Amino acid sequence: MVAVVIAGGILGAKLPVWIAYGFSPPFYWDGKSLFGGLLGGFLAMNAFKVVQRIPGGGFGDRFVIPLCLAAGFGKIGCFFNGCCGGCERFGFMHPTQLYESAFQFLLAAYFFGLYCSHRMSGRWFPVYMIFYMAMRFFIEFLRNEPPLAFGLTVYQFLALAFLPIFGIIVWKR
Repeated sequence: MVAVVIAGGILGAKLPVWIAYGFSPPFYWDGKSLFGGLLGGFLAMNAFKVVQRIPGGGFGDRFVIPLCLAAGFGKIGCFFNGCCGGCERFGFMHPTQLYESAFQFLLAAYFFGLYCSHRMSGRWFPVYMIFYMAMRFFIEFLRNEPPLAFGLTVYQFLALAFLPIFGIIVWKR
């Protein structure tokens, strides 16, 4: 299952970049998306479970806190690398990488609180994804991503498509 999730994550990390920027030489290997990787891994894991007839249930709790920390530090790396940045809005250049980093560290603290109180077991990953997608939808208005349609980016469309799915998962659990 791990190989399937990794493959899904790798493909998922590239797909939104190819959709947004085109499948051209600079983007064959450059550019990856955490958001796309998370969704790709999630979809691959669930497809594997269906094919192998593995019952559903809780998943991802043990990965959420390290994921938040890794994403938080990763966005600091993006800031210093000059990628994944914001644009000028309201007379201010927005360091969206640092906004996302702070958001990830706050989520790590939130989930650590859940861990200490033994609450919401089996729902952490879908709850994480709901928080992440909501944040990503709004922060996209401050980022330098090309709009796909209706002034929205590929990431905003992904958030709109998957927010209800993760909401249903949390509700069912």
